[in-house]
Amino acid sequence: MELSGQAAVFGVMAATGFLLGILFDGYRVLRGTARLKKWSTALADLLYWLIATAVVFGILLFSNGGELRLYVFIGLFAGAALYYRLASSFVIRLLLQGLRLTGAGVRYLKLLLFWLVVKPVAILFGALVFPFLFTGRRLAAAGRSAGRYCRARRPWRFNKRPPEK
Repeated sequence: MELSGQAAVFGVMAATGFLLGILFDGYRVLRGTARLKKWSTALADLLYWLIATAVVFGILLFSNGGELRLYVFIGLFAGAALYYRLASSFVIRLLLQGLRLTGAGVRYLKLLLFWLVVKPVAILFGALVFPFLFTGRRLAAAGRSAGRYCRARRPWRFNKRPPEK
């Protein structure tokens, strides 16, 4: 491969390293906000590195036919180092702000759903059920009174033994 081709591949790999830095910071922000357990952190790490490997291999395959040379690794490292030196803190702040805005939007949508769907259904259900509850309570009170009256008039009916005559 000519020097110009190698320089182009080096630039592509530096851009890929920059991209991997962005992806890794996104993963770090999500992992920090999700507070994953040890086993799920290990699984997420494995998933990140599998995705990163697939991305690097796909770009490498597209850019120079999949040839691994030292300048490929130097380009990846240079791009990642450049990203962490220049843009990492800005991207982390941007991602955290995006997560905060997303969380606020989700909370707003849940509140909107509650007041536009759940609350009217609950009010309608209460309006439909109230007459039955009111009537049922009155009938239950009347039943208790009738039961007390019957027990007072015929106590032997509710005892195990009838009274002796």
